[in-house]
Amino acid sequence: MTPKLRNFLYRTLTYFVGGVIFFGAWFLGTASFLCMLFFIFGYVLLVEWPPLIARWRAAGILFSVFYPFMPMMMLSWIIYTTQCSIISLWPFLIAWSYDTGAYLAGSLIGRHKICPQLSPGKSWEGLMGGLCTTAICLLLLMPESSWYLLLVRAAGYTALAFFGDLFISWLKRKAQLKDTGAILPGHGGLLDRGDSVLFVAPAVLIEILIQTR
Repeated sequence: MTPKLRNFLYRTLTYFVGGVIFFGAWFLGTASFLCMLFFIFGYVLLVEWPPLIARWRAAGILFSVFYPFMPMMMLSWIIYTTQCSIISLWPFLIAWSYDTGAYLAGSLIGRHKICPQLSPGKSWEGLMGGLCTTAICLLLLMPESSWYLLLVRAAGYTALAFFGDLFISWLKRKAQLKDTGAILPGHGGLLDRGDSVLFVAPAVLIEILIQTR
């Protein structure tokens, strides 16, 4: 078995198992979903985040209040106030739709690198693939939205997800780490899979607040 095929199988298995746990907790209700997320948040803050900011010392601790702690609390607020409706999944579905499209397009046709010195795997083709899957996701979540607003949202969320991913890549490069952890075979750490979610969450919260005014 080639390393590329092994990695693909690991990623697929992790997606399946993680999806069952994630959506299973969501179906069980707000309390179970929040408990699962708080466990994830605690693991990230205590295990995965400290090595990324070890060189920053006091400045890193101060910065941690703004990221990742504040986006995590925003996610929790969205889930609590929406009581585990489909809206509570928006940050995850939007960010993961981008991640999936970017990964597939980048793997299949990615040729033109965006920032090879910082993150060699990111390509313009992958970014466009992520934009397309984000637009499709938003079309399913907001079918009543006009096409131009949908495109604006898709572009905005794509940019946020991309910079969230790029930001963690920059931190890993500074800390000389390949992944934020190894808890997810084929993916790395929990923060590797949640970096784009944490950047998307504040924008989703703002959109929810605007819509409920």
